[in-house]
Amino acid sequence: MKKIVIMSDNHGRAADVIQVLEDNEDADLFIHCGDNEGYDDQLSEFVAVRGNNDWTSDLKDYEIIEFEGYRIGVVHGQYFGYFNKEEAMKEFAKENQLDILCCGHTHMPMNIDIENIKIINPGSTHLPRGGSPASYAVLYMDNGKMNVEFIEMRS
Repeated sequence: MKKIVIMSDNHGRAADVIQVLEDNEDADLFIHCGDNEGYDDQLSEFVAVRGNNDWTSDLKDYEIIEFEGYRIGVVHGQYFGYFNKEEAMKEFAKENQLDILCCGHTHMPMNIDIENIKIINPGSTHLPRGGSPASYAVLYMDNGKMNVEFIEMRS
C-alpha cells in the first residue's frame, strides 16, 4: 500500500507543515497545493505549487508527476473559478492526461470522481471554510484501489 499526504492553504503557519510531516513519517509522497505564503524552503519534502497568496514564491503554477503508474497533477485551484469548477477541473485533468488532480484554494475538503479522474482538495490546515475542520488528506493506493481520508489537524 502507498500513502500520499496532501495538504494546502496553511497560510504561513510553519507548525502545520511540521505537524503533517511528523504525523506521517511513513508517507511515500507529500504534496502541497499552494498558499504556504512564500516559505518555499519549508516544502523541500513536498511536490509543491504556488498559490494565489504565494507572491514571492519561485514554485511553479502546477506540477505533473508520475507515481505508481498514475499521472498526478498538483495545482492550487484559483484558475478553476467558483461556478462550474468541477467541469473546469475535469477539463484541466483531461488536457493533461491526469488520473488524479490535487488542488486547494477553496479551503473545503473534496473527494470526487469524474469520468475516471479522482479530484482531491485536502481542505485547509488553517482557516477552513464551509463548516469543515482544519484538515489535510491522505490518499491510500492499494492494488489499483484508492481511498481518501481527511485528517483533522490537532490544535
